[in-house]
Amino acid sequence: LFSNSHYLEYVFAIPKVEDMNSEFVNILLHIFPTCKPPDEKFIFFEESYLGDKCLSNDVQLFDQIAKIVGKENIIVKLHPRNKIDRFSIRGYKVLPNRTTPWEVQLLRGEYANKFFITVSSTASLSPMLVYNQEVKSIHLLKMFIGKSTLLQDSLFHLFYTNMVSLYNSRTINIYQPYCIEECKEVLNYWISQFG
Repeated sequence: LFSNSHYLEYVFAIPKVEDMNSEFVNILLHIFPTCKPPDEKFIFFEESYLGDKCLSNDVQLFDQIAKIVGKENIIVKLHPRNKIDRFSIRGYKVLPNRTTPWEVQLLRGEYANKFFITVSSTASLSPMLVYNQEVKSIHLLKMFIGKSTLLQDSLFHLFYTNMVSLYNSRTINIYQPYCIEECKEVLNYWISQFG
């Protein structure tokens, strides 16, 4: 997935964590406070648009998703750089432990039966990136209105395109709908097939 061809050093991939009972995993769980996986089937990954002072339609997209899946079935993973919780005050549930790295939180349980939704957060793909575990994810990037430094970076787009191609090579794990109607079809299919 490394995308900067102008880098002069040889790059080694960090090995994926395969043994969830290893000493390394136990050390991580000892250092960071974690909680059990949420009961909600859908997890929305907020991104740092607010913290980076970027106007965007991320909350409007989230509202549309919550309306489809039901407010009681979705929970928000707040972005650590955003100091304001825009979701709890509107009646949505948010994950506790904002300071624990998401990749460590994933060590607490199985997330294969969860569905991840985001604009373009790679945290939604951490089970695949770090642990070799497949997950289903909807990325709303093609429906997103707004600007951010990351989304305007050509290397990010190359990395992102490579990542989507890699994780969709065997089965479609990352859906990128162009409109809310397409998104609704995917969500309704997930609900009918996986509960």
